[in-house]
Amino acid sequence: MAILKEEDGRIKDFALPFDYVRLAHQKLIFFTTPEEYRSMKWDLLSALMEEYANSPEKRVRENISLFLLWWADSLNSPVELDHNLRRRELHGDSILLEDEIRSEEIVSALSRLSSVDYGKTEGEILSYLRNYTYSVNSARQNNLFREWAERWKAREGRDPFGSYGDFIEHRKELFRSCYYTDLYFSWRSGKTITQFFNDYGEQADDCRKIGSLGGTTNPVIATFGEDDLPGKWALARRMIAEAQVSDGFPDDVAATTFTELVVTNAMIGLRSIFLLEGLGRVSFQLRPDKHDDIEYLLREGPEIYMRLCRRMKAVDDILLDRANELYVKVAGERIGLSNNHFKVSITGPVGLRVLKEFNAGNNRYGLRLFTNATVTHDLPQIFASIESTMEGIREWEEKTGKEAIEGEGGSVVTSMLGRFVDGKRLDRIEWLLSHLDEDDPLRKEIGSRLSSIRSLEDPPLSSKEFIEKLREKGVDFDPKSEEDAVRAFAVILTKAATMAAIKKYGEKRGNRVLSAAKRFFQQNIDLENEHRYSTDFGDIQAQCLDYRYSPKEERFEGFDWETCLPVEDEGNIWWRRLSVIRRMFPDADKYLKPDGIRPEDYMKERYTKATITQFISKWELNVARAGICLRLLKGGYRGKEGFKAFAREYFGHLEDAEAKSMEFARAFLGMDPSDLGW
Repeated sequence: MAILKEEDGRIKDFALPFDYVRLAHQKLIFFTTPEEYRSMKWDLLSALMEEYANSPEKRVRENISLFLLWWADSLNSPVELDHNLRRRELHGDSILLEDEIRSEEIVSALSRLSSVDYGKTEGEILSYLRNYTYSVNSARQNNLFREWAERWKAREGRDPFGSYGDFIEHRKELFRSCYYTDLYFSWRSGKTITQFFNDYGEQADDCRKIGSLGGTTNPVIATFGEDDLPGKWALARRMIAEAQVSDGFPDDVAATTFTELVVTNAMIGLRSIFLLEGLGRVSFQLRPDKHDDIEYLLREGPEIYMRLCRRMKAVDDILLDRANELYVKVAGERIGLSNNHFKVSITGPVGLRVLKEFNAGNNRYGLRLFTNATVTHDLPQIFASIESTMEGIREWEEKTGKEAIEGEGGSVVTSMLGRFVDGKRLDRIEWLLSHLDEDDPLRKEIGSRLSSIRSLEDPPLSSKEFIEKLREKGVDFDPKSEEDAVRAFAVILTKAATMAAIKKYGEKRGNRVLSAAKRFFQQNIDLENEHRYSTDFGDIQAQCLDYRYSPKEERFEGFDWETCLPVEDEGNIWWRRLSVIRRMFPDADKYLKPDGIRPEDYMKERYTKATITQFISKWELNVARAGICLRLLKGGYRGKEGFKAFAREYFGHLEDAEAKSMEFARAFLGMDPSDLGW
């Protein structure tokens, strides 16, 4: 088990904590045949127990404990087993049977190992997993695994991180009774076309166990990761800063390298799914500050892709080393290719051109680059992005004489539902406020709180006083129906864009829509079995616990295939909502027609400006952090004042900035920061 000792140097240039264990785990679960598993599981378990007992090294014991814990975890995941050990398409009748899949023996072995060092390693590993579970997505205050742990604890009266057994038990129930698990098996059986993606790289391994078939990242997510798990990412920053010193590259290149490590970390989590089935792509967002720089985007995209390919080739060498020839054959030409999409910001004609050129393979390597159109919110943006993607694919096919076989994980186009809703809600509020006198106290109060308003039903918008004042000005405002309508607006345009693309290009090629940036789980329910990809962030994932998946029998119910809009019928809830939308926004139809907004005018829309501005801001934070890390490496922060400056510059936006800074510095420096006088 040399891989557990981290003696394998093939990924040393980009390996983060426990990456070797992650790969050892995937090698066992995804690249071991059922017959091999039967013949070696007891020998493997026995060898690891002996190694644990005989090794005084803390890291070795941690690695073995995590490997065994994740092994037991996967045996309780119907999804993990379905990808390989119980997959008849791969193994016929030799698949593992239900009575052969038992995690109890492994949990029992873990308990025996715990007694070797009086529970010290168990406590440290479970503390690590608790912190990981509770910190991931902290900017949104919640995530699925944290919410489930809390519910299980309240119901069972036991700490889900109190022992190895409790950890495995609480996860087992989640894996077998989860909305996303149901969605996965509905997709697998052909009852739905919709796949689940996780919108956060740090959750790639956990979400894979409930059915994730892809993932997305962006500059916001990358910096959230550092805020959540600073020790882990401090080591990445250290590697990059050392390379800056030796090679002399600037901070923006260091920031791009950091983004590559974030995406690589997520791609490793989904790598086995890619090799086995061509799924598991993770989105890499190209520099948002270069969203209008065609030369940069067309030049750098292919270079980044080749760097990612080199990293993934090293990963594949480990996963397929001495694996059954079956797996090498199944992986085929995917070996050594990066399992990424490139997120291209569609803020105007440049973004659309990049989609075309990437999909056409117009680069010095002649390789098609899979894309994810982002900063896309309305039907004109979404449909134009599908058009550009298809234009590139057609050009590639004509040029090569080959059919673009994309499997289920080809180029996608994102509908950023929540961001569209946020923007249109603010448009409506500002329009309403414009009808009140400038010195009206309510106008001033609401105007000062615009950034914190999440619903038209929030007070004081829903107060009788505000509604009456508007009525006196000749404006009718119904908070409940209007909030329902503005939420539905994003769903209607997503359905309409999907229908329009299917009409033109067919179900397989036209249906590339990926729903994202949701604010309400109902948006998932409304789009079930209609669009091909559904990506959820932490707090939306947590909301899934209140739902079970049941695929729609009638897709696009209440919509007209001729117009791609709701059928005009007062009994049709979508028509009633569209009627309210048109009353709220007299120009509503421009957002619902393919040619309603010209590419040159995308940036005039509030939601487009807000999204790209946020992405650029977080990219600039990434660049600034690269510079801070270089200064830290060179000894630029010393003494109490140095610590305060570092904390303020790196984590100043967090309430626990000093604690995060100390944790980061300890991991980055590899020593106690007190040596710097902190």
